[in-house]
Amino acid sequence: MAAGNWGGSAAGSGLAFQAAVSAVCMVHMARGTSLGWCESVNDTPLSVSAESGGAGDDIALQLVDANVLEIQAKRRLKADSELWGSLIALYRRANEDAAFHGVLAVGPSTSVSIRDQLARDIIRLGQGRADDLSPLAVTLTEKLSDAVIPLATSGRVRIQTVHVLEQNSASAQAALAHLAHVTTQPEQAWERLQAEGLRLIQLRGRHDIASIAGIIPGLRASASSVNELREGRPLWPDYSFISCSLFTAPCR
Repeated sequence: MAAGNWGGSAAGSGLAFQAAVSAVCMVHMARGTSLGWCESVNDTPLSVSAESGGAGDDIALQLVDANVLEIQAKRRLKADSELWGSLIALYRRANEDAAFHGVLAVGPSTSVSIRDQLARDIIRLGQGRADDLSPLAVTLTEKLSDAVIPLATSGRVRIQTVHVLEQNSASAQAALAHLAHVTTQPEQAWERLQAEGLRLIQLRGRHDIASIAGIIPGLRASASSVNELREGRPLWPDYSFISCSLFTAPCR
């Protein structure tokens, strides 16, 4: 099944979004760059797993500093039980495990009250600010109180908008820019990584730095690309080349 053509149903488009988010993570893993989604940790992935069964059971990342980042990928969310179930699950795990970081990854069609206002207020709650909250953030604080979860846990939970849909593909364009440093065929590599993201979901599979060397076509024939990837070493970047804001909203 070709990447980007996985059906028009809600379930199909949701899987396509999850697969594309996984592909973004795999690009950062290959390049050795941080996602920039959690400013409290170096969120450069060393491995990407799908359907992990954890709090963020869609995608699980092992990070370079032994921390874990789990992601719930939801293309379109409303302020309903799906939102609160996903968020509180991430908060519970973060409260139980100091090495855990959770991200609710949403598409740009998610309402502004979630992807902007609630995302902002979660950051502020993690900073110790509980004043001037949006209505959804007030509801969140009430649910956290009921669950006996400290507000400070917000420091390791984020809502992140990821732009990988056809009509709003800023993150995909950034992925191509990253891949151009790794391969002579960035467009084909991006399509293959999206397809591999879907395959990971189906298999409940996992990739690390070494294994994706066999997936990315046209690896540049230099020691800094082919050999390092195949030996399981990421391509540590020139950080002046690209900022995490190209993949995401500005790092907070």
